[in-house]
Amino acid sequence: MKNRILVKTAASVLCMAAVLSLCSCLPFKPPKPGKRTIENNVRKTTGLDVRLVKELGDDKYLFEDNDRGIEFMVTVKPEPFTIDGSSGGYTGKYYYNIDYEYGIFDYYQDDFDDLADAAGLVVIDEKDDLYGVKVIDLVIDTDISEEQMDAVNAFLRGLRDIAEEEKDSGYDFYSDWDDELEYEVHMYWVETSGSGEQYYFVDTGNGVILYITADTKDSDLDIRNMGVGTQISREPKAGGLIDVVLRADA
Repeated sequence: MKNRILVKTAASVLCMAAVLSLCSCLPFKPPKPGKRTIENNVRKTTGLDVRLVKELGDDKYLFEDNDRGIEFMVTVKPEPFTIDGSSGGYTGKYYYNIDYEYGIFDYYQDDFDDLADAAGLVVIDEKDDLYGVKVIDLVIDTDISEEQMDAVNAFLRGLRDIAEEEKDSGYDFYSDWDDELEYEVHMYWVETSGSGEQYYFVDTGNGVILYITADTKDSDLDIRNMGVGTQISREPKAGGLIDVVLRADA
């Protein structure tokens, strides 16, 4: 009899735990954290000396890195509670989307613009919400001159130099994905004929995308070493992940 009571009691406890677990979500948004709490959480997450500059909306905040004056966005939203992939309210916690990496790219935007101008690259499309170029479509005419090839190479190596400068700065680059500044260059050859323009992927030797970091070698940044890949039917456009489309004209 005693064992039966123990079994019933244990079953009751497990049942209550399951009910409490299912009811642990909130059907309504939890109280928004205060500005001091948000500032402390961003400081703890990034490991940087930051300050909250101002609130930009219901869930968006502008922050500044006190050491370098880098401004970046932080989005603070209630964490959803899901059951089998369906929304079931909120957990009671908030999650933070910290766009510090875009602040880093914006910090070097003037250097990026100077490199593009020096190489004679033309902006043919860019995102309306451009905030520090990180991902680039680079279109290169197949019949550009040797001098223009050198200019394109200088641009690519200049991006590597920016990444190297950031690495040597002594600051820890904060990112959700990695810990180094990286430019992502999607490269295309364009061939002009009587029927219009035909686009081809640039075969970099390591795929069709060139990832440029502080450790990228000069030999990997020489378009003379790159071949012609498969033809594509679309014209490169900004949007989505692509921040800007640059072209090296013949």
